[in-house]
Amino acid sequence: MLSMDSLARLVILKFVQTGQVDMRNPFWLQPACLFPLALIFSLLFAPAHAAVEPAYPQALLKVKEATEAVLGRTGTEGCLQGKLMNAMVELSNSCDASGRKDSICNFADKFVMSSVPPLAGLDDAAQQFLKLTSSP
Repeated sequence: MLSMDSLARLVILKFVQTGQVDMRNPFWLQPACLFPLALIFSLLFAPAHAAVEPAYPQALLKVKEATEAVLGRTGTEGCLQGKLMNAMVELSNSCDASGRKDSICNFADKFVMSSVPPLAGLDDAAQQFLKLTSSP
């Protein structure tokens, strides 16, 4: 993928090659460059839009998959820690985005705010999470 700087250079080079730009004058003042430069600057300086948070059911499913990976030991300790932490962060964000305040969301928030536990702690967290999600 091209960086914005590379894209800007390619646009300017294309206009110079086609003779639409006179390099003796400032290129940004020439009509042929105004639109491409405006587009590039709007992309560079436009406010970043927040990523769409995953819906609660998808985030919940991702945590369940991560807990199964932890309990099934389908990776190294660091991988399992990262998988469960990332899934819990997504769940916590999803809870915040949807305004949910239930025991599952509270559990995810507490997990995210604590330090990453060792493998035995991951087992405990996975089992607690599965108990929370299995109760009505």
